[in-house]
Amino acid sequence: MKRLRQETILEEMIKAGSAKEDVVKKIAVKIAGFHLRAEQNSRVASFASPIALRKNAEDNFAQTEAHIGLTISKKRHDFIRQKTLEFLKANEPLFLKRMKDGFIKDCHGDIHCENVSVEDNTVRIFDCIEFSERFRLSDTVADIAFLAMDIDFHNQRGLSELFTEEYFNSSNDPCAKPLLDFYKCNRAFIRGKVDGLKFLEPEVSEDEKSDAFLSAVRHFHLAFQYAANSQKPILIIVCGLSATGKTSLARRISEVFYAPRLSSDSVRKTLAGIAPNKQSPAQFRQGIYSDDFTEKTYAALIKSGAELLKNGRTCVLDATFSKERYRRLAKETAASCGADFHVIELIADDETIKERLKKRRAEPHSHGAAVSDMTRWDVLIEQKRNFEPLKEARVILDAKKPLEVNIKTAVQGMLDENLL
Repeated sequence: MKRLRQETILEEMIKAGSAKEDVVKKIAVKIAGFHLRAEQNSRVASFASPIALRKNAEDNFAQTEAHIGLTISKKRHDFIRQKTLEFLKANEPLFLKRMKDGFIKDCHGDIHCENVSVEDNTVRIFDCIEFSERFRLSDTVADIAFLAMDIDFHNQRGLSELFTEEYFNSSNDPCAKPLLDFYKCNRAFIRGKVDGLKFLEPEVSEDEKSDAFLSAVRHFHLAFQYAANSQKPILIIVCGLSATGKTSLARRISEVFYAPRLSSDSVRKTLAGIAPNKQSPAQFRQGIYSDDFTEKTYAALIKSGAELLKNGRTCVLDATFSKERYRRLAKETAASCGADFHVIELIADDETIKERLKKRRAEPHSHGAAVSDMTRWDVLIEQKRNFEPLKEARVILDAKKPLEVNIKTAVQGMLDENLL
């Protein structure tokens, strides 16, 4: 059996930025061809009858009641259930037509980004579900909805849309389009359920619990967006004084959400024509840290974020955001782009900041380009004195706590605000 190279797996390709339009189109054509050849008969069709679909849905909602208040709110759980059952009832003739027209087939059942490989123009879909006909025998659109949802989960809605459009064209099945979000909602909800169950298992390690919690929350949020027909991106700003660990936090949040991280330090140096990894020491409010240059930096930073939001992509802005007007501009920009807005403030006492500065001086190369040039104690005193306290609703995190604890707290805060 051929061993697949890790970099050919779709999930890794998305992370690396190598999953382009041609890649997802090839995957769509491959799946469409598989579905055209897949077995279909009256027994297979019965697995996606309106009665069977309703039973599956009710089972999922009953099995996730223990998750309410942990990884999904009761309000959202009830909303998704209501919309699911309403859709099933209103579209019963369409589900029956899908059975009659032969679109319920012996499918794959588990097509997601970790089960797809693309190498040398060859697409491989692997790990078909063989142990359960209930999971495998389905409408063909339910089969592709799993991958489309997972690409959405990886914050690549544009690629997801290209994938589904190419699939519908290749399969000559345009009538399936009205069912796509219904099945994407179903797939996201099931992934939330599976991750939620793992989160609740007592024998699972704390690290695994943390990962399961984050994944469950995000999948349930995705299911809610499909049910509400409102797929809003989120503009997340991570702010606070320099040397608090803000960049490490922002980087980890960007990983959790598969979201680009835009840093004011990088934007500032780009505007000044300075290499990102080159230090540029300056006095507070002088040189590239002057008030005028800082205004230009924030304008460019927020404009770059807006471009991502307009393309439906959640993004993270990593900056001190020391002035209320910068935070207000970010909030107004999110609103104008139809995005949600969330503020995370990282705080640290003087002792913690001094310890972090001492560590940076001892290990200057370990922090690379992530280190701000404004991280001298004398500069930080001035920065602290000029920092305009936040009045906005936000999640406040303590830099003394472990990074993963802060990440979970940040995501819980977004859950409490109904952003997730």
